[in-house]
Amino acid sequence: MTSTRSSSLQQRFQAFWQRVMRIITGESFAYLVKRLLQALPTLLLASALSFFIAQLAPGDF
Repeated sequence: MTSTRSSSLQQRFQAFWQRVMRIITGESFAYLVKRLLQALPTLLLASALSFFIAQLAPGDF
């Protein structure tokens, strides 16, 4: 009984892993990762720029 359960679980895990690998190796996943990595410096630059502009304003916040 446990060997049947074990092999069924192993087959399901193997099928799941194959689907995951198909997704990761796809072109759209590579595009998504590339765009996310390009967005990080943009967000950091925009945050720093808005911080420095807010510091230029006269007065105490």
